[in-house]
Amino acid sequence: VCSSDLAGRVTFTTVTGNIIEYGRNSNSGFLELSSAELQTVTASVLQLGTAAKANSIFASDITTLTTVNTLYIENATAATQNVGASVAVSNLVVESGGQISFDQAVNNIDQIAFSATGAGNVRYTGTGTITVTSLEGVTGVSSTNGDVEISSSDVVVDQIVNARSDQSVEITATNTVDLNAAVMSTSLSTGSAGEDRKSTRL
Repeated sequence: VCSSDLAGRVTFTTVTGNIIEYGRNSNSGFLELSSAELQTVTASVLQLGTAAKANSIFASDITTLTTVNTLYIENATAATQNVGASVAVSNLVVESGGQISFDQAVNNIDQIAFSATGAGNVRYTGTGTITVTSLEGVTGVSSTNGDVEISSSDVVVDQIVNARSDQSVEITATNTVDLNAAVMSTSLSTGSAGEDRKSTRL
């Protein structure tokens, strides 16, 4: 599968079901896309799911997507990763109506931009240097009503990290944390007003 050029986008989503499972083919009744199948895609952006669909589950390894620049995940309820599964891609963007959990230490991603628009924690754990940036219209890493946790060997914050509704932020690194943008917990569930740094921890 390929887009017309590397400026293009390829999208996979369901028509009738609400769960998309990635990384394996287990005949579970969900829409399933194995790592090998995803490797056949050539595009600037590979979009998995839409805002109308309920869940995205990363059940097994997504090995390095060398012909995709950005993996963009969108869903209505939650984007989660099973224990032991890994994701390897240059850029990862997630917009979810609920929790976002890419919390396996084997993840290998260069840049992230996450936005949870409903209740739920937002977590990223991986290896190497992870940079919080702006991608596909998503700026930084933010929750609506949940904690934000980012952990890797090195963490670079180039865009805002915000745990709204007075939730907590925790950024940890084996080596260094480089802060070039605000890290905050704000009292409102939208925007960046009402800054309250008391629940922010580095």
